[in-house]
Amino acid sequence: MGIAEFVARLQPGCHLPPLLYKPHEHYYMQVRGCKRMLFVSPEQRYRLYCYPDTHLLRRRSRVNVCSPDFTKHPLFAGVGALEVVLGPGDAVFFPSRWAHYTESLGELFFPSRWAHYTESLGVR
Repeated sequence: MGIAEFVARLQPGCHLPPLLYKPHEHYYMQVRGCKRMLFVSPEQRYRLYCYPDTHLLRRRSRVNVCSPDFTKHPLFAGVGALEVVLGPGDAVFFPSRWAHYTESLGELFFPSRWAHYTESLGVR
């Protein structure tokens, strides 16, 4: 079984977290401000140069999305991402294991919801 979590966040402008994927589905609802999001399907994960599962930063890409180094990460050049811009009143759902990158376009307030699944289900 899973446990659902709900979090509301207030973020200052210019917040640039890394490209990452999570083992659970997510819902984002934009209340204030705008954000740009990129989504990458699980089939393309090999192009993201994620840290290994044993690393503290597992599920995070080593690629700087704002300024990728294609010499160090040549497969990243072939990533096909879906792009959305969320404004007040917009919501987005993305399935587990989809990588996402979020760029705040000013101060933000947004609640998010996700579900954690037990390791016995094999979700990492």
